[in-house]
Amino acid sequence: REGEGISYEPVSFGVTTPEDWNDLTRGKVLTEGLMCTQGFGVFAYYTENMSWDMYDETLAPNFINNTKVTSSNNGASWKYTPVKYWPHTQTDKVSFFAYAPYVSSFALNSNKIAYSVDNDVTKHIDLCWSSSDTRDMNQNYGTVSFEFKHALARIDFTVYATADGVSPLPAGMTIRVKRVTLTGATDKTGRGVGEF
Repeated sequence: REGEGISYEPVSFGVTTPEDWNDLTRGKVLTEGLMCTQGFGVFAYYTENMSWDMYDETLAPNFINNTKVTSSNNGASWKYTPVKYWPHTQTDKVSFFAYAPYVSSFALNSNKIAYSVDNDVTKHIDLCWSSSDTRDMNQNYGTVSFEFKHALARIDFTVYATADGVSPLPAGMTIRVKRVTLTGATDKTGRGVGEF
């Protein structure tokens, strides 16, 4: 759009996903096709000429606040409303954060989203977050590209049992699993954290 001899560029979005996109996730897998229709949510902060590291991230998003972004052409382009425009001053910065699938009730609190996993497994969502660095951007960056990764993991296990050396179990016999322990768990630094 043009105004008073100044060109204002709209903020546009792009999405990429890693090759192992559908590995080790929980709930109904959020495919790229589903992301197009269900959309992803974007939060953005306008920090003027201040870098994100110096900004008070406890403040509410002041540029984009949980806006739904969808695609009607299989991810070739992404649309949202209302359209936002880059700040005209080249030293001004905007920092973007995204998650998927879009949930209208999500809000940022100290730059974090609170999500509780439902006890009903059929209501689980494949929560994803953008791992790409989209901080301190201005219109020189062009399209803001989000690379999504899964936030939650699924662990499957199978129980094998015999009764007096017979497998499968005799009719009417059942086994109740009282405890499952994952051992050898590590934190993100590789340090052992014991049982999980």
